[in-house]
Amino acid sequence: MASTIKTCNQAGVLLRSMDVSALTSRPTSIAVIGNRYWVTDKEFGRILCLTKNAVLVRALDISAFETEPSGVCFDGLNLIVVGRQNNKLYVVNRNGALIRSIDISAITTTPRGVAIEGIKYYIVDDQNNRIVKINRDGALVRAIDVSAMDTTPSGIGFDGINLLMGGAQNSKIYRVSVSGAKLNTLNITMSDTSIGGIAFDGKNIIYTDYTESGPPE
Repeated sequence: MASTIKTCNQAGVLLRSMDVSALTSRPTSIAVIGNRYWVTDKEFGRILCLTKNAVLVRALDISAFETEPSGVCFDGLNLIVVGRQNNKLYVVNRNGALIRSIDISAITTTPRGVAIEGIKYYIVDDQNNRIVKINRDGALVRAIDVSAMDTTPSGIGFDGINLLMGGAQNSKIYRVSVSGAKLNTLNITMSDTSIGGIAFDGKNIIYTDYTESGPPE
C-alpha cells in the first residue's frame, strides 16, 4: 500500500495526494515550515525535509537518540519531536542536532503526534485514548479524553485556534477546541489505515496516510 502526503481543505475535501513510498513506508507525522514539509520517518529513524512536491531535500538521521519518531511540529525556531522508543520529547534543530530532551514516560508510553500552542505541547496518547497537554518542562497540565470521538487517536495539529486530531478508528479528522470539546468532524479520503501527522499551512490541512505493519502501535 502507498504511503502518501495528502492535502484537504478545511471541509475535508481532498485537493492533492502525493506518493512518498520511495522515501518512507512509515511517514508518522508532518510539519510545515515555509515551503518545506518535515516528515518523521519511523522506518529509518529520520526526519525528511521535502519540497511541497515531495522531492527530498535532505534527510536528518536522528536514530542515535530516537529510532521511532512519531510526531513533529515547529516552535518557530526548532523542531519538536516525540518518539516511542524512549517516550521522550526532543527539541531538535533543523540540522538534526539534539538540543534537549524531556522524559514523558510518566505521562504517556505511546506518544503519537505533537502540536504546539504558545508555550504548551499537545501530545496524542493513543493507548489511553486521550490528548495530554504538557508544559515545556514536561509537567502534565491537562488530559483530554477523546475516546467518545475515536478510540485510536493517531495524529494532532494546531490551526492557530483549534486542535486537529486524526482518528485511525474512523478515518476522520476532528476539529477539537483546546479545552477538549469536539467542534466538527471531517470525513477525509484515506487510502491506507493510519492517519499519521496533521499540519496546517495557513489555508489547508496536510496529513500523512500509511499502513502500520502489525497491530496498531
